[in-house]
Amino acid sequence: MQTALTADSIHQPLIRLAELNVDSADGYEKAAALANNTSLSQLFDQYSRERRAFARTLAGFVDGAPTEPEVAGTAKAQLHRWWIELRDLLQGGDDQALLAEVERGEQHIEDAYSDALGEVDGGPIRRVLQAQHEHVRKAMRRVIRIKDLSVA
Repeated sequence: MQTALTADSIHQPLIRLAELNVDSADGYEKAAALANNTSLSQLFDQYSRERRAFARTLAGFVDGAPTEPEVAGTAKAQLHRWWIELRDLLQGGDDQALLAEVERGEQHIEDAYSDALGEVDGGPIRRVLQAQHEHVRKAMRRVIRIKDLSVA
């Protein structure tokens, strides 16, 4: 059962989602730089900008938080970006491997949004989370579709 959260109790999930969006933006920037396909690189750049905007919006709901989150990202995400780069080097710049890693990252942030939505009853925060969650889900479906089409 969902319960209404106090301002203090909602801050942690919002900060966590803001951090994950910064991680996602950084990951998309790395993927854009590594992609061989220009259209794919442009798509990743678009998603990177979108995730930075999501992070700023979420930070705006947290009292005292900067509107431009200055988050280096989580250690796990930094490791994931390093792994993407290493795999790209070892596989000779394979966009298919890059898409698989992007899909993994998308699944992680999609799960985090689902968890956060399970904690919030309603109001403007929930509406923002739902809208962002839908964008994340659409991005993930698009990445999967591109990956599947590139295999065929």
